[in-house]
Amino acid sequence: MRLSQHFQVAAGMTAGRYHRTPGSLGNSQDAYRLHITDDLIVAVSSDGCGSSPFSQFGARLTVNLLCKIIPEIYTPETVFDQKWFDQLLTALTTDLKDVALNYLDGDPNTAAQENLMATAGGIIMTPDVTCVFGAGDFFFGTDGQDGTIEWKPDKGGYPRYPLYSNARFRLKLYRTADIRQLFFGTDGVGALLETCNDPDSMIPGTDDYVGPFGQIWTNDAFYVEPESNTEPTALDVWLNNLATSVRMPGPPHHTGLLDDDTTLVAIRRIQQVHKEPEAT
Repeated sequence: MRLSQHFQVAAGMTAGRYHRTPGSLGNSQDAYRLHITDDLIVAVSSDGCGSSPFSQFGARLTVNLLCKIIPEIYTPETVFDQKWFDQLLTALTTDLKDVALNYLDGDPNTAAQENLMATAGGIIMTPDVTCVFGAGDFFFGTDGQDGTIEWKPDKGGYPRYPLYSNARFRLKLYRTADIRQLFFGTDGVGALLETCNDPDSMIPGTDDYVGPFGQIWTNDAFYVEPESNTEPTALDVWLNNLATSVRMPGPPHHTGLLDDDTTLVAIRRIQQVHKEPEAT
């Protein structure tokens, strides 16, 4: 099965309302990246730890490295078990520490933890198996197989970011043949889900309702690729509209609906439309 003929991928990201203050310059600490071929789809995202001074770069490094490492170590014979993902985690953290060794002062382990701390996770889809994985806090879900799942720290604990010594990827496996719709996102998706579940939520500064979360699979506009890599995706624009506070002429002030940085990746199966042969 050629994945590119059976599935479409949409992705988007926005800076949350709390990162739109003058001091933060609207910088998002999230990042995502896609790698799509006929035989392999990799969609990964990362959320930088706010206490690390270069966490937004740590997040960007993380997604870039994952999209480099995964295609390199994947083969059609790969078994997506804990051992394979332990190897992936080792490769990722080794490369992050190499960056710290070459560009940051001090011990590379400490420098990486103090400056590049970020979550790591996403979706790996092959013709046979689809795997959701994550080290840190994330949301994901399918079209009804298990609802929405939130991966979060144990009570009183911290997210197991990849650079922590106790880090380990969590895993969830599906048969690709069973996948119709799948999403994955950073912890900011929690507020997005709440917003979409409120039928009275309106896009700031407009008279338009936000609408249900399921539109990420039914709205064809989300799956139209931008003309260039520098243009925002339709999902970028939608999330940005939800997160932006809008001050209207006069008293109304429409507060952004997404407080935290939010990254969302959606995968949907392409519907095969049967056409009757034309009459001759």
